[in-house]
Amino acid sequence: MISTTLHMKRFLVFTFDQYYPNGGWEDFQESFETLEAAKNFLINKSNFDFYQVVDLEENGNIVFEGQRK
Repeated sequence: MISTTLHMKRFLVFTFDQYYPNGGWEDFQESFETLEAAKNFLINKSNFDFYQVVDLEENGNIVFEGQRK
């Protein structure tokens, strides 16, 4: 049996395109310990139109979102 345990950090980054969003977990990129680390990840990634950062310690609320210009 293969174990597929996923260890999520506090902040989850989702990115998606205006015309072809995958939706839900298909848009998940990576998780981070800090909001600053999540923002730095977004600065260095350029192949998306929109982004959202979810905070697992705030009931899964979106704490940072926007559109790449």
